[in-house]
Amino acid sequence: MGIPNSLVQTVNGQTGNVVLNLEGSTDRGSTREGILKYFTSEQSSTKIFHIKLPYNITNSYAMYHLKATGYNYGQADIIDVTWVGYCYPHAGNIISHKSYVAASTAITAGQYVGSDQHVYLWLKLPSIYFSTFKVDSMYVGNGGILKEGDLKLIVSDATQL
Repeated sequence: MGIPNSLVQTVNGQTGNVVLNLEGSTDRGSTREGILKYFTSEQSSTKIFHIKLPYNITNSYAMYHLKATGYNYGQADIIDVTWVGYCYPHAGNIISHKSYVAASTAITAGQYVGSDQHVYLWLKLPSIYFSTFKVDSMYVGNGGILKEGDLKLIVSDATQL
């Protein structure tokens, strides 16, 4: 987390180089908040947020649970979207997947396999004007917990990439 070791002199009577684990728990059910954060002041009603996961449908066996929360000022709406699924190469697709939008009838979301064979989540707001959101990860099944830098956000007019 960027805390120099020199700031910590002793821990429980032990001195010397001290390593701090500030990432939190990494067992199943654990979460990591804010692994992706976004803000825009752009005005558009055609842009779609595509979130590229590090999972490739040809070789990644990974279950996932991701949640986006935030504020859609342009529509005075609450962003509250959850995606779950299983990137499963034997099926060549995403299986046991669901995208759930809570608290809004105007926001839409889903998931797909992109032309590069990666798993993508998508989120569409009626207007992206002054929108802010973050994405959190939960460790489910065999998927592990994602961290900052694992996701890539692409904002595009395209429905799929």
